[in-house]
Amino acid sequence: MASSTSEMNLNSGMFLDGVNITSQLIAISVSLITCPIHERCNGSCSGRGPIKFQPLSVGDVKFSATVKDPPKSNLPLEQEEQIPIPSDSFEYSPVDSEAGEIRLLHVREAIFLSDPVVLDLVKVKLDHPDRPKYAALSYHWGAPTFDRTIICDGRALQVNASLHGALRRHRQDQLERPEFLWVDAICINQNDEDELNLQLLLMRDIYSSAEVVFADLGDAPLQWYFCYDLMYRIKTFLDLIKNQGQLAIDSSNIERGILPFDHGAWLEYYNLFSSLWFGRTWIIQEVVLARKIRCRHGRFNFDWDLFVRSFTFMQHRMSQWVALPRQEQQVGMLNFYRILQIRHDFNSGRLTPLQLLWRTRDCQVSNPRDKVIALLGLLLPGRSTFQLDYKWPPAKLFYHFAAYVLKSFSFKERASMLSYAGLHRRAIEGKLPSWVPDWHAQSAAGPAVFATIREKPFAAAADSLPVMYALGDGEERDSFITQTSVGMGSVTDISSTCEGEVATDGAPAIDQRSQWLKWHENALGVFSHSAAGGKLRYDNPEEAFCRTLLVDDLYTGDNATAASVPIHDPCEAHAAAIASLSTGDFGSALKMNNSTDMYIVQALTACRRRRFAVTDKGYIGLVPECTELGDGVYILGGVSVPFVLRHREKVNFTLVGDAYIHGVMDGEAVRDLKFPDSWQPIMIY
Repeated sequence: MASSTSEMNLNSGMFLDGVNITSQLIAISVSLITCPIHERCNGSCSGRGPIKFQPLSVGDVKFSATVKDPPKSNLPLEQEEQIPIPSDSFEYSPVDSEAGEIRLLHVREAIFLSDPVVLDLVKVKLDHPDRPKYAALSYHWGAPTFDRTIICDGRALQVNASLHGALRRHRQDQLERPEFLWVDAICINQNDEDELNLQLLLMRDIYSSAEVVFADLGDAPLQWYFCYDLMYRIKTFLDLIKNQGQLAIDSSNIERGILPFDHGAWLEYYNLFSSLWFGRTWIIQEVVLARKIRCRHGRFNFDWDLFVRSFTFMQHRMSQWVALPRQEQQVGMLNFYRILQIRHDFNSGRLTPLQLLWRTRDCQVSNPRDKVIALLGLLLPGRSTFQLDYKWPPAKLFYHFAAYVLKSFSFKERASMLSYAGLHRRAIEGKLPSWVPDWHAQSAAGPAVFATIREKPFAAAADSLPVMYALGDGEERDSFITQTSVGMGSVTDISSTCEGEVATDGAPAIDQRSQWLKWHENALGVFSHSAAGGKLRYDNPEEAFCRTLLVDDLYTGDNATAASVPIHDPCEAHAAAIASLSTGDFGSALKMNNSTDMYIVQALTACRRRRFAVTDKGYIGLVPECTELGDGVYILGGVSVPFVLRHREKVNFTLVGDAYIHGVMDGEAVRDLKFPDSWQPIMIY
């Protein structure tokens, strides 16, 4: 039997050879798509032989790749006669959306890259047993400048540059291209608002029924080949490790086939995440609903799982990065990670509709309406009864969607909706009831949602139910919801707001920490004044204050996470955090491996866009930035966190926003109250 050292050497050689051979095969395959003149040609049409790529290699042996006696192309170098562009403009014929009818397109093959895109449209019913197989396209919509001409059913159709490029890349694809393709901008008549409204409700079925969804990441130079090679090297490397039963990947394994992170291929790989595709809201449902996904980047196409594996490999080795990606690349990486998490949680049944809207808050839209409409395929079950009109202004759409939530969603979802609403989360103009979430105002730089801020949810309303019904129409008549409530007192003392932004996620560390330190000084003054006057109801006011700044998330018990460090003594951690921040060393990175850093990070998050407040019943807490003296704090039926409400008249209120009130978050204040007899009915406008 060979020694363990011999086995290690044998395995090392096998790893290196296996990964390098993969690069050779990739180099040969890519050479088939290099011609600058023809759609499908290896460049030999010029008479100088095929254009060659050379594989990446690691180790002492330098590999090369070539094909012996490759076939030579005899395609003409010039097009004798250009394909004419018709003078007549394309016109749509009606489609029966209510019967589940959609259009599909077929892209005709071409010889020259310069040939216009020619396609034919067919109508099919989604649920017809003889419906042809088709693919769906996911791409970045781009600017609404329709200055590119394609030929559709023998007539001219204007499209924008982004779609034109995606259709050309589809035509060039030699690996996988079903006969038919669904493309929203062409298969839906964008000028027929009635058709648009009905077809939008079919998006879930369209993407989930497609054989494959092509994620078009935009154009790329042929030099991106080295990244393409890199991804396949990583796949081969990981497969060999798995087959050998080696789960750990250390530096010696890296030396067996993976390029070091200072290699130019990695820097080019980062460029992939500059694609505008990653930030688009519409692509979320397109890839989440997909049964199979293939990516296109320039002339390169590759499997989604290949992309995911290379991304995960890179992500787990951030400490080895030689240079940080540029800001737009980092944003793209964060968006890609978010897409992966949403896809996983949706497929496992753990993603609720309102969580989806919150988690996509920083994705881009060209119209605020698309914050909801772009996700309808995931928000609504099947062919929903929800009726929308794409002509509606955003405020009207958000209102009707909120009313639909109250009518059709579970008790838990109805109650959680209020956490995303209120005066402190407003961006759009128009008449929007305070209880309706403005989905265009949600952002990572805004206040945290207390209902979801920790692992174990709060339960301020104990086992009560949300008595929430929408009344009015949101337009001519004021719209309001019914609720039941228990008051926690009126705000009598409140800290001031910070100058500038408080701890925004995108701000440099020096801005976040220095602003929070100023905020803390003011909040401490309000607390100390109330404590000295005997106004607080807590046995240990100091501990209550220290825990309030953390929204009582100590990362212990059910709130512990794999990446967190427990805060066993919040008062000690608070003192250490203030001492650390008071040194003025804001430029150093937080290591997150001690309770002091954990306290700082959690407090920065919990207090962002908040004010510290005291009520006339002796409660302290964190309230929305727009809270005013005299506003009331209430626990609402079935809702996990308290809210600040502003009195209008009689039992009518305006929702200011969610709050953390220490000592009531686990139902302590209402547990002994009979529901609903001891709860007061209110109306929220």
